[in-house]
Amino acid sequence: MIQNADELRICQRRLLELQTRAEQIVTHPQKSRRVKEMELAGVHGMVEQLQREIQAYELARIQHSIHILRDELQGIEAAKLPAVIQKTLDVLEEVTHVLQPVSGS
Repeated sequence: MIQNADELRICQRRLLELQTRAEQIVTHPQKSRRVKEMELAGVHGMVEQLQREIQAYELARIQHSIHILRDELQGIEAAKLPAVIQKTLDVLEEVTHVLQPVSGS
């Protein structure tokens, strides 16, 4: 499980490496189809695990942002409301990004 931004970056880098590896497996001219399928199954499993971990981390970060916004709304002055609404919209946009299905896997 990812605990901080450094671990997130490491996970993202590893994900890119695995995606590159999957591409190399597919395009390798000397491997049989069966060998490619077996290797790809393992790589795809690792890719999916990393994607789940990254998504869980991002969702936890969003949940934290929502709690902060909720606290900001307690007794807020009307003049500060537009700024909090903008922050809320930014968080919602981030939610839609995190929840989009990953393409290419």
